[in-house]
Amino acid sequence: MKNNRKGYEVFEEIISPDNVMRMGELLALQSLKFMCQHKYLHRMYANLARDIDYKDIPGYVLTDSYDLAQSAALFLLDYMGKSIYDTCLDKKSNKVFTIKRLCYKHLCHLLYEEWKLKRYTGSIEDLNKSEEPYTEFEQEYKGDYTKYDKIMRKLKLNKGEKETLNCYMQGIGFVQQANMLSLNPSTIWRRRKSMQNKYLNIVHTL
Repeated sequence: MKNNRKGYEVFEEIISPDNVMRMGELLALQSLKFMCQHKYLHRMYANLARDIDYKDIPGYVLTDSYDLAQSAALFLLDYMGKSIYDTCLDKKSNKVFTIKRLCYKHLCHLLYEEWKLKRYTGSIEDLNKSEEPYTEFEQEYKGDYTKYDKIMRKLKLNKGEKETLNCYMQGIGFVQQANMLSLNPSTIWRRRKSMQNKYLNIVHTL
């Protein structure tokens, strides 16, 4: 199988609609490789690497890690017709960087926010079998949603964010959501990031 992670010569080209996604994938992969040394995002790196290699295979479902490549591509869209080695002004710091370096800074910030979120949330995949909850299926279970309702009230999600959250709770990834809701994948990505930021703002009050 052809390794889609190779081909860094694309960085020598001018940013265009034909190569912006490829550039985004490679920049995202490099950013994750760097951040993995500090923020323990190894699983996200592995998922993105697999997404890049297998994304063109019919039936393959992209993981949420591919969001980072989408984010990099969206960042580069503002610099169409330029080289990633051209300089630009960072409005936050008022310093001059190359487009490539500024994109790295943008991606690393997103990854740091992702890491902070992981500190306060857990995945069922991380549970040891001995820690998995035992369910007696013959008994009727009545869940206590008091804490969930409290969190939802504090989050104050808008209609779109609630729609996206419900999809995620049903196991529907962002690409599937975009197709199902007839939305651009970047819209789903922005909704999810907005929800994550809202959660980080209230987590210390729970």
